[in-house]
Amino acid sequence: MRRSSSSHAYLFTPFTALAAASLLLSSCSKDAHERVPRAGTITANNPKAETLFAKATQQEASGKLGKAAKTYFEVYKNYPFSTQAAESLYKRAVIQENDGDLFDAFESYQIFINRYSANSQYSTALAKQAKVAHAAADGHITNNF
Repeated sequence: MRRSSSSHAYLFTPFTALAAASLLLSSCSKDAHERVPRAGTITANNPKAETLFAKATQQEASGKLGKAAKTYFEVYKNYPFSTQAAESLYKRAVIQENDGDLFDAFESYQIFINRYSANSQYSTALAKQAKVAHAAADGHITNNF
């Protein structure tokens, strides 16, 4: 029995609807770092991000690494499209790794890798995340992965 070409159109309708729904839902996130901003609303040089980044850098320089890691994350979370966001997330991961918090470092590197693949530190982040993963495989991480 021969099918008409119009019967194939019905096969793709649910898939098309599913793809459109996925796109719509992905744009409805409540978190600023997950939303895609509207055109014309992004400025790479954000004074608030710059101020917060400077605060984190000062905290790191004065040895307040826990506070610095939290402040770096605030930069990324609140200003994900600023020029400081990628560096903030990377610095947070490095602090976590150096502090022995390998599980959180792995997650921070993963977020960095997923979001900032065009960043100059991308390859370094991949290598550092692999190092953390090997540490987990060797049993150097005490909390569960």
